[in-house]
Amino acid sequence: QDYSQAMLDRARERFASYGAQVSYALFDLFDPAWAATAGGPFDLAVSGIALHNLAEIAAITAAYKEIYGLLVPGGVFLNCDHFKNVGGVELHVEALKAVGFAKAECASETLPAITAAYK
Repeated sequence: QDYSQAMLDRARERFASYGAQVSYALFDLFDPAWAATAGGPFDLAVSGIALHNLAEIAAITAAYKEIYGLLVPGGVFLNCDHFKNVGGVELHVEALKAVGFAKAECASETLPAITAAYK
């Protein structure tokens, strides 16, 4: 997911060798109905330096809830982001657990950090 067509085009180029295993979607996460058109369910969802742009933990948590709903049982959500800009990584790990993920953790603290959440 990205709100920039240029970034999606770059991702398509970078991951072209994966063919149909990877899909790309352009959504406005400020639109509360974005997940209704996302498709799914998915085994894996990945967000790369995007969700912090929602600027408030409540809006980000709402996105986490929608992502949770798009995953198959046992699905995984990986999020690489600037967590420090919105409360810090631990706040995000707790938000992921609060929306239902069975396990959520900081997978890498190298900036930008990565969280992993398991349905």
